[in-house]
Amino acid sequence: MYWNRFAAIVITGLLLTVACNKEEDPVINPCMNGQLDPGETAIDCGGTCGNCPDPEFPYAGFSYNNVATIASTKQLTYNNGWKLLVTNDSISVQVNLGNDGSIGTDTMSPSGCHASFNGLSYPTLAFGIYSISGHNTTTQKLSGFFQGKFVRAAGDTLFITNGFFEYLPY
Repeated sequence: MYWNRFAAIVITGLLLTVACNKEEDPVINPCMNGQLDPGETAIDCGGTCGNCPDPEFPYAGFSYNNVATIASTKQLTYNNGWKLLVTNDSISVQVNLGNDGSIGTDTMSPSGCHASFNGLSYPTLAFGIYSISGHNTTTQKLSGFFQGKFVRAAGDTLFITNGFFEYLPY
């Protein structure tokens, strides 16, 4: 009987110890909690969390002959008109985006436009259109859309459609 009573006391004590032991909450880094905390200028950045990433990250892409791609290289320059160069491992396209960079849609001038695909040159723009959808002169970034039909002397055609560029610096 003594052992039964002793075992009951020990078991009750263990159960109470386990029941009363509260697991501590893990420490959550306020710079990685997905919330806007005091001192942050955006969620999980700014203040003591460090600089926020550029919300206007430059990117570009297009489709060629109905194959979608993202440009690995994108370059916007101004030399007597805006020129956009976008490339990936097998294709390069340069288009003329007009002279003033104003928001709107216009027909592309063939001057300065050309493309190459798998080493073949498509030097002639048969038709092209572009739209400037955003031009931030403070941050010097341009956004818009483009498409064009490029041809070779042999009569081959390269169609560039669904072209886009966002926040490209100049």
